[in-house]
Amino acid sequence: MTVEEFRDVVALWHVNEARDTDVVLAACDLVVAGVDGPAVSMLAGEMSPRELAEWVHQHFSHDLPEAEELAALRDIYETLEYYAELSAADVDEQVMAEVRRITS
Repeated sequence: MTVEEFRDVVALWHVNEARDTDVVLAACDLVVAGVDGPAVSMLAGEMSPRELAEWVHQHFSHDLPEAEELAALRDIYETLEYYAELSAADVDEQVMAEVRRITS
C-alpha cells in the first residue's frame, strides 16, 4: 500500500464507493508497510482500545483469524466482573500489545 493508493481509498469512501472498513484496513496496510504520518496516526488514535476491540468484534466476530485475539479481548471487556485479576486498563494494554503484534 502506498500513500497514493490510500488517498484513492479515502476518496472513494468520501463518495460512498468504499466502506469505512476499507479505509481502516488500508491504514493498517500503510502502517505494516512502514508508512506513518499524522493522518494515519490520527485515524488509529480515534478509537480507544476497547472501542477497537468492539469494532473488530462487530465487523468480523471471531471469523477473522488475524483478529481473533482482539475479538476475544472484547469478550473479556464484557465479562470483566468475572476476572478479579484483571482491570479494564490491563485489557487495554493487551489490546495495544495485540495491535503492535498484528502491525509489526
